[in-house]
Amino acid sequence: MEFVALKCTKSSVLVTKARISKALALVELGYINEAYRIYKKVLLAKNMPKYGDRASEFSERFDGSHFNLPSDDQYFNDLTPEHDKNQPAITFISKPIEVDVLNKLKVFCTPYVVELLQYLRANLLVRIGEGQNVENLDKAE
Repeated sequence: MEFVALKCTKSSVLVTKARISKALALVELGYINEAYRIYKKVLLAKNMPKYGDRASEFSERFDGSHFNLPSDDQYFNDLTPEHDKNQPAITFISKPIEVDVLNKLKVFCTPYVVELLQYLRANLLVRIGEGQNVENLDKAE
């Protein structure tokens, strides 16, 4: 769904909706890190379709398909939520979404998509609070 929205229809609304839907499914499966990275990409508005721009590897490195979040900016699924490495991700998720970011999303998205993003944030927080989301079984027991 995301590929079609990004490459074929080039719709920012559909790309955002597809990413949020994918992140919601990942949260339900327990893949917190992958859902967190998608959530952050949506908030930063990275790798969105562009109209009339010439694609180059230089420009895509900063906001296009070659954009990657830093490797240390992640949620470690194999560690407990209380671990020090997971604290930056938890504080980012627990902060309310800034007003200017919401206003940028409201320019091209419907209020339903913005509410879906808030729902994703709430789902992430609830799932992080559960004990069984740790991959390493030694620590989960």
